[in-house]
Amino acid sequence: MKIRKKIILYGIAQGVDFHPFIHRLVKKYDLYGCICNSNQGVEIEVEGEESGYQKFLAELKNHPPTPAFINQIKIENLPVVWYSKFYIKESNSKYKHPMILMPPDISSCEDCVQEYRDIKNRHYHVQPDTCPVCGPQAALYVGNEQINIPDPIREAKMRLRKGEIGVIKGLGGFHLACDAQNERAVSKIREIKKRDQKPLALMAESISHIKNFCFVSKIAQQYLESREKPILLLKKKKTCLLSPNVAPGNAYLGFMLPYTPLHYFLLQKSNLVLIMTSANYSEEPIIIEDEKVFREFADKVDFLLIHDREIYNRCDDSVLKITPLQPIFIRRSRGYAPYPIMLAQKTKSVLALGAEEKNTVCFVRDNYAFPSQHLGDLKNKESFTAYQESIKHLSRVLKFEPEVIACDSHPDYLSTRYAEQLAEKYRLPLIKVQHHFAHIASCLAEHRISEQTIGIAFDGTGYGPDGAIWGGEFLIVSTEDYQRVGHLKYIAMPGGEQVIHEPWRMAFSYLYSIYGPELTAIPGLFRNKKSVKNLPLLKQMIDRGINSPMTSSCGRLFDAVASLIGLRDEVDFEGQAAIELESLCRESYKENYHYLIEKEDNNWVVNSLEMFQQIITDLERNVPLSQIASQFHNTVADFILSLCVRIRQDYNINYVALSGGVFQNSFLLERAFKKLKKEHFKVLVHKALPPNDACISLGQSLIADAQIKREGILSSFNECK
Repeated sequence: MKIRKKIILYGIAQGVDFHPFIHRLVKKYDLYGCICNSNQGVEIEVEGEESGYQKFLAELKNHPPTPAFINQIKIENLPVVWYSKFYIKESNSKYKHPMILMPPDISSCEDCVQEYRDIKNRHYHVQPDTCPVCGPQAALYVGNEQINIPDPIREAKMRLRKGEIGVIKGLGGFHLACDAQNERAVSKIREIKKRDQKPLALMAESISHIKNFCFVSKIAQQYLESREKPILLLKKKKTCLLSPNVAPGNAYLGFMLPYTPLHYFLLQKSNLVLIMTSANYSEEPIIIEDEKVFREFADKVDFLLIHDREIYNRCDDSVLKITPLQPIFIRRSRGYAPYPIMLAQKTKSVLALGAEEKNTVCFVRDNYAFPSQHLGDLKNKESFTAYQESIKHLSRVLKFEPEVIACDSHPDYLSTRYAEQLAEKYRLPLIKVQHHFAHIASCLAEHRISEQTIGIAFDGTGYGPDGAIWGGEFLIVSTEDYQRVGHLKYIAMPGGEQVIHEPWRMAFSYLYSIYGPELTAIPGLFRNKKSVKNLPLLKQMIDRGINSPMTSSCGRLFDAVASLIGLRDEVDFEGQAAIELESLCRESYKENYHYLIEKEDNNWVVNSLEMFQQIITDLERNVPLSQIASQFHNTVADFILSLCVRIRQDYNINYVALSGGVFQNSFLLERAFKKLKKEHFKVLVHKALPPNDACISLGQSLIADAQIKREGILSSFNECK
């Protein structure tokens, strides 16, 4: 019996080889009809025997093309019209509110890679795209002069083996590359990038090659070999022979596999491990323009390997970390963005502009949220310009017109100021959202949870409504509102933001709050000449409240402990002290230090001052630093549990959401998670976004949507226009 069906596919089904895929299926199952794109997705009409149709539908659902993302399928019955062929119809744009879903940039597919490597295959060593005439061409430059050689990629490989440094054009930007076993070359790259100690990314040809240097679990291998090809943080082996300057003081190395044909050609049978770090100066966005990369780096590197395809969208490599619980994002970018996150309910069109550091923006409408790729720290003109360009680019390709703008409540963030400009220019409502409220709301959105939740937001910095710097927060959260019910004890930040770069200042502040003027009598506490010289000044700053804002930040607590035990008094990049502190931890240590949970002004306050006294005692007794670090982490996990139990008793809430950059620490995350689960809490952690400030924009967008719906802001605003 003949039947005719109309199938509408919602999701990413355009630009992902869908038309040829459908054509192969209808031919396979003897069906006829038509296919067309619409601004809702892809519409297909098929006609034929029902048995063939059922097989067609099963294969469509279960084995779509690799880059496709099909989140909904609608099917309608239609009368038979006796199609005689299958053809492509003109695109349909009849829908009032188009929402175009675009796929992210992904790696070369495994089929193409295998064909290229197979000497018996007709595609062996062919150009990766079509032919030598119209396919992409690579060229090698020394300075600004092109070197005319038959195989520029082979020449680049030989130069890298000799210890030279090159700029290599990639998919979402340029990389600086060198042999990771060549200490001189690695040091030179650090000098060029003006990055003293921050870890550098690595690329190797195969998993077996990576295993020479790092431990690779089965799940780690799955992620490394996935179509997204992220950088994966892997535990370093003691026998690792790479330059120690790749990731000094770090127990992990960031490895990725090749993801463009050029990468495959460059690494094939080379036995090289390459540094592949973004070609930009520290704190600036990755470069995507040929002209700029020549201007900035041609006189600083030995060669440039350039292909002739324009980079349309600036996009850094994604970074993930495998924890005992699950993989977590450190940076969500190439390969993942802008894949949408499905929301529990429909929203208005909200553009959320994110935070100041690790910025992303987020576009939400209907049931979709589109977090952007990593846009970096908005700390200079170049980064802010790239940020504005990315917003315009994504607005254009998503055909997005916002009804509401959302941003952080911090008045001095560049993202907040830009939100104010956009709202005024386009006469749109502006919703400002507290930083840590947005953190927890984003975690709830990922899990589609609407119930009240205990939110634990631990990070370095966030603007508090009381004028203090928040960052160690216990909140009760729904998407509509939040209540602060607990926090870490307020401690002065002598020097304001300078404490972020000089952790010894926080160590001093904690100890000064315990010992007062007697502090300098404690032997061996401050080894740094700079810190000793400035102690009297810091005392005055704290005593008089001069440039010493109060903070509840958990990130600053980690900094203080790292400095106190002698790990690091100054840092080269954000989180460095905490990363090195985590690297010391060992599973065998189960004890924790003492702390108090007190009630102040109707809030629970975690007082960890006794812990500092115990750490000083352990240092005097020469207790191993690994034991001190482990017990400190155990203490943080323990007071998380203790306060959650008290909050549950008071408010009868069983969900707990963990968010903030501190929860990138896998040692702490695992311990806190297990303790909470043991007490039968329902624990939510980020799975689609990083727990750091990259998740802020998603939370902002949903809070803004809830607020305009609750208060009728949008309708009132439109009436005033």
